Amino acid sequence: MDSLMIKMDDLEYFYDKNQALSINHLSIKKGITTVFLGSDGSGKTTILKMLSGLIYPSRGVMNNTSEELEKKSVMVHQVPYMFSGTVKYNIDFVLKNKKIKKDNRIKIIINVLKQADLFHLIQRKASELSGGEKQRLAIARAISVDPENLILDEPFAHIDIKSRELIAGLIFQRAELQKTTILSTHDLTSAYRLADRIIYLEDGKIKEPEYNFFKGNISHRDDHFCSFYSQSEKGNITIFAPASEKDHKAVVIPYRDIFLTRDKIESSAQNQLSGEIVLLKKSGSQFFVTIDCGLELKAVITDLSVKKFQLKEKKKIYVNFKASAVRLY
Repeated sequence: MDSLMIKMDDLEYFYDKNQALSINHLSIKKGITTVFLGSDGSGKTTILKMLSGLIYPSRGVMNNTSEELEKKSVMVHQVPYMFSGTVKYNIDFVLKNKKIKKDNRIKIIINVLKQADLFHLIQRKASELSGGEKQRLAIARAISVDPENLILDEPFAHIDIKSRELIAGLIFQRAELQKTTILSTHDLTSAYRLADRIIYLEDGKIKEPEYNFFKGNISHRDDHFCSFYSQSEKGNITIFAPASEKDHKAVVIPYRDIFLTRDKIESSAQNQLSGEIVLLKKSGSQFFVTIDCGLELKAVITDLSVKKFQLKEKKKIYVNFKASAVRLY
């Protein structure tokens, strides 16, 4: 089965004459959680609307029509719309529209409200809910119809901690079932905890990230360090990180905290990984270097360093970074 959900090439979108998006190439896979990170005005909401089929590119190519995407997707907006009536009615209404029988509707309503911890408010008017409760209800309503693609615009903005954790739990549940979720946020912690893939947006364009990002688990811990193990179909890697008792699922390593050496050295860096350069990409006066160490890591180095170490693709190299440079999420 094809894992590709959507593909965009040379895509642009304009509000009047103002360019809101300019995407050279983007592909998104089915069955994973994809997070768009960026500040306000970076184009996150616009691209989510496009992925939902609510708007279509001004220019460019997509492998789905807006009608196809709209049938597959349910989008929950940052300020979700509530139907007048009770919490129960808000979900029952959309299930009726899907021609679901009453007995099944009741089962679905009970199930999704329990997942969102809203069952005790089933007869409460939706207009009387707090901001976090409304967001949870909107997501429960979306999940009730079991969409192929769940699309969430800033689901963690301006809500209480309890609601944040419950919404994260709903997203995790979809991930365990290998269902597609696409969301936007400017909250780094939520993004790193939830995402299988992170896409950075800036001024409507996809931006080269500044961090290595790996999903995985703590495989060992002691008083000084913990070992984080990450694996994919491409390989695996073990990373030493600061000691922690928490159950972390992701690590982030800034490109600039990594230094490269031709040989293994005596160093305070707890992480020394051998690898092979697979890509050298020049950007201004610096280079982005991609090294295969089991999984691919990226570093940023100067033009001078490239010349000094005679770096080139397929060259063997050591990747070094301190445990303190590793951020756990």
